[in-house]
Amino acid sequence: MSVVVKITGGPTTQVDWVKGMNAQRALEAAWRRLNAESAPKRVFTYELQYFGELGYLVVMINDTHETYSTTLEPNFFWEFYYGTNPATVGIDQQKLNDGDEIRFAYEPDDSTASSAWKDIKRAAGG
Repeated sequence: MSVVVKITGGPTTQVDWVKGMNAQRALEAAWRRLNAESAPKRVFTYELQYFGELGYLVVMINDTHETYSTTLEPNFFWEFYYGTNPATVGIDQQKLNDGDEIRFAYEPDDSTASSAWKDIKRAAGG
């Protein structure tokens, strides 16, 4: 019983799934596994930001910070995918099942495209 955690352009790992697991717990397990395998060097880092009822969003992976700002163009952010689709909730709210896959991809905020994650970021003001 496991879940796959992928970082586009970065590491991929499989972590043990447990009943009630959410995507944040899977990301934490991926951090522990990847960094234990490469100790003492850290190969995987991330940072979260809390957006109240919207939950936690990933704002940095491996020292690549999102550039969501009204003064920078183009803006880039960490899109969170549950399976093949952009997630509709934060990583702390996304419940996982055995065999699920989550992925994080550093993507441009194309104002003509929409996803739940982009809409959350826009509504929260970056």
